[in-house]
Amino acid sequence: MRIYRLREFTNEEDFPIFVQYGYHNDDFVTHMHEDFSELVVILEGHAMHRVGKESFYIKKGDVFVINENTSHSFYDAKELRLCNIMFSMKKIFQGRYDITQCAGFHALFLLEPYHVQKEHFTSRLLLNEKEFLELKYHLDEMLEEYQQDRQGKMTMLQVQFLYVATFLSRLYDSSQKEQSDKIMPLANTIVYMEQHFNENLSVESLAASAGYSARHFTRIFKETYHDTPSDYMMTLRIEKACYLLKKSKYQISEVARLCGYDNANYFWRIFKKRKGMSPSEYIACYRI
Repeated sequence: MRIYRLREFTNEEDFPIFVQYGYHNDDFVTHMHEDFSELVVILEGHAMHRVGKESFYIKKGDVFVINENTSHSFYDAKELRLCNIMFSMKKIFQGRYDITQCAGFHALFLLEPYHVQKEHFTSRLLLNEKEFLELKYHLDEMLEEYQQDRQGKMTMLQVQFLYVATFLSRLYDSSQKEQSDKIMPLANTIVYMEQHFNENLSVESLAASAGYSARHFTRIFKETYHDTPSDYMMTLRIEKACYLLKKSKYQISEVARLCGYDNANYFWRIFKKRKGMSPSEYIACYRI
């Protein structure tokens, strides 16, 4: 199986994004992405898309994401035109933007790519003509920016991609509300975790809200987010603590309380374990 790395397309080690329009009128061999994800928008034509062991009919207006280490291929392609945006998930979304509090983002970019290769999955984002034309306008802008050698190119492409990702996440959220698949309840549960990170949320209650057993919820969560629900919540707390320690004048004990830790000593130990320095040392280094 052919395995691609992002650098093969960008020709630069640290450039986090690649944009191209493609055309297929025959089969495209099974391949995998080692270190990047791929946002695919079908512009014209149709084909069968195999992801893992599952196959799906795709046509104009379909939008989907293929994440790292997922085998996929196209076959029975007929005049298939598509837009590929290859991107580093870690580099593009490392800033913890509030898009992570959009259920559609978790559904489209993280949960659907997991589910689509594991089981029969019917919920996918299909754009209507108005939505398609609006998206196509922004894709054309991204392609033009990528093909030009202008100052600030990387920044502009990341900003444009974040716009596209937010636009699609909102559409996914609104378009899937009536679907019976479990992906949106699961996505809504993740958003609830993002918004209530400083509360004592049990895995059992989170799993129940998503419609899963605690064991199944934990397995899906870990395979999708590469973390347990508990560790994910801890990461959210420590990231919020870092923000407060840098940007506010709160005492360490108050930061601990705001981030869900009633015991300041326990917060101190967890923070140092995660960040390699104590909260007071972090303040000395980073407080503005």
